[in-house]
Amino acid sequence: MKRHLIRPRNALLAALTTLMVPMASMTSVQAMTTSPVYQEAAGNNGPYTITLTSTNAGSLKGRKFNLYKIFDLTTGTGGAFNYTFTSDANTQKAVQKAVYRTITTGVGEGAQVSDDQAKTITIAKALDTIAGLTDLPESETGKIEGQTSRMRKFSETLRKELAAANVTPQTQSVTENSSTYQISGLTKGYYLIDEEVAQPSASSEPDQGHSLCLMLTVDDNQELELKGVYPTIHKQIQEDDHKDTLGSDGWNDIGDYEIGQTIPYRYQIGIPNISGYKTYTLVIHDKMDAALNFQSDSIAITVKGTSADSGKTYSLQASDYQIKTPGITQGNTFEIVISDIKGIIDQKIYGAAAGAPAADHPYGQTIEVTYNAKLSETAASNPGRPGFENNVRLEYSNDPDSDGQGTTGFTPWDTVVAFTFQIDGVKVAEPKSEGDTPQPLAGAHFRLYRDQDCKNEIRLKKVTDGYAIQSEATTDGAELVTEANGNIKIFGLDQGTYYLKETQAPDGYHGPLTPLKLDITPTYTENRNNYTAGEGKTDKILKQLNAKVSYIESVNGDQQEIKDQVVETEVGNGSVQLQVVNRTGKELPLTGSNTAWISMAAGSVLVIGGLSMTLQKKKKN
Repeated sequence: MKRHLIRPRNALLAALTTLMVPMASMTSVQAMTTSPVYQEAAGNNGPYTITLTSTNAGSLKGRKFNLYKIFDLTTGTGGAFNYTFTSDANTQKAVQKAVYRTITTGVGEGAQVSDDQAKTITIAKALDTIAGLTDLPESETGKIEGQTSRMRKFSETLRKELAAANVTPQTQSVTENSSTYQISGLTKGYYLIDEEVAQPSASSEPDQGHSLCLMLTVDDNQELELKGVYPTIHKQIQEDDHKDTLGSDGWNDIGDYEIGQTIPYRYQIGIPNISGYKTYTLVIHDKMDAALNFQSDSIAITVKGTSADSGKTYSLQASDYQIKTPGITQGNTFEIVISDIKGIIDQKIYGAAAGAPAADHPYGQTIEVTYNAKLSETAASNPGRPGFENNVRLEYSNDPDSDGQGTTGFTPWDTVVAFTFQIDGVKVAEPKSEGDTPQPLAGAHFRLYRDQDCKNEIRLKKVTDGYAIQSEATTDGAELVTEANGNIKIFGLDQGTYYLKETQAPDGYHGPLTPLKLDITPTYTENRNNYTAGEGKTDKILKQLNAKVSYIESVNGDQQEIKDQVVETEVGNGSVQLQVVNRTGKELPLTGSNTAWISMAAGSVLVIGGLSMTLQKKKKN
């Protein structure tokens, strides 16, 4: 997949903004004990507070917020604002690097930025760049921006740079069972508030990411309403060819597969703080490309605990969820309905009795869903770009007052992609003279194998314009036979090594002495964990396609080895443009010449003639 919001997953708020106007002063909120941060004398420069209020997400207990001051601020009459870098050198460097990356490569993208590159970002350039990131119209400046806005993504980039620069935030941990929390002791400035979410217990499990990542100007006491706590979902495909180099056992957003292969998929769902709910519903909506056949019996769902619950896990039983395939809407392929994930966590992770009153349990678990799909022969019509996408989004309860059965919300769609390739070659005769154009040959027979000994055949099926790998190898494979144009087309190949054996050459010709060893190697973007729907049709994801061929042939009676010869390719349609040359033998020479044979014949006639005359004389005598 491209990941939505804050790193992979938890988008707690559909909110990320620059608040450039003061909000209403808070006078009646009960302050909670916090350590002061950047505190100066009372008066024109504070101290001020930021009050976080949960309006429908229940208690804030257990949530942790990190606060960074990004810019210092002075104000003047008439609403004048003047921002400057803070005195902390590491903070300034982190801001400069985030801005440099945004200017040069786009929000959230690009390679590491050097210190020298960062120094080119002046305060004026930094302010101008950040001010231009808002996706809101000018009339709505100061309102909450959406979860996929450029400002939100920039905030996430900045958070990473601050962490890399070892900038120490002030950490605010909510310990009281309250829906309100106050960060106090603040001076005027521009701040980043970053919320940490409960981490999984095992180091091999993914970080659930961060939920609230908010940038705002403090020029007075501020109040931020946390409208809800939202789960997130991240989809991945398992690339089977390079598990060792991709890490995480091959899970990422991009893969390539052969027709008929089983493709593993998984979702990772971050469970937020759902303590304010009696029940909590999750519905997974999955939309697959027509070339992908869903295997419903492969679904497995596991709750993975956090350190707060000792990392306990539970595998959901068939009675815990429902799979829907017929009658679903919006073009979805299937839906998985978990009617009460909160009850499952309470009972199976924490051991609560069924139907017991809601307890004060920590939440933040990960739900992992795995399933398989098979790449069908339909994929033969569309190799290479754009690939075959698989999309998912999560529907979830967002009204705790309705016992989880009221209104629901949706996460953004998350997408992964799979590619497949083809051989688009031609069978030709060896040119009779140097410089002649090779002529196509009909009647050449081929079979495709996985091994050099040609014992493990890959069964083919005749389709329009060529042959495709069978999705269900239930019949004998068709032998590829070239027609008048000499074409060799095989659809539905994976990356890796194949062996193409010429089993019968056209009359009067001989083919290679060994099967053709063909190596196919695609090159993808280095950022394989950030796929966005539609990118498969561009050169951003599948960047290159390389191929090479090796074989031994007979040339004028001598064996000639062709080793790792580069083969032309067309990355757009995923084709390896292979040319297979057949040679013809030379006609054996005659002994002597035609003239000699004629002379011998004439001599024979004369001899026979002379003998006849002698016999006639003897007879007369």
